[in-house]
Amino acid sequence: MAAVVAVGPAVRMLGWALAGVDVRPAESTQEAATVLARIDADCGLLLLAPSIADAKDRVALPHDTLVAVLP
Repeated sequence: MAAVVAVGPAVRMLGWALAGVDVRPAESTQEAATVLARIDADCGLLLLAPSIADAKDRVALPHDTLVAVLP
């Protein structure tokens, strides 16, 4: 089964853990780029906080991963 990962500021993203999402806190775009570089190939859905969404352009994500920027 594909994993769901949420990346962004801890205050904004921790609620996703209640739904079983793998939450990886990142407070800045630079931290988020580091976290995103470590995303496994089994990640099927990547949820990003809007404040760090630009980080996805700095790294190569697994090609099958669906990326959604949260409102």
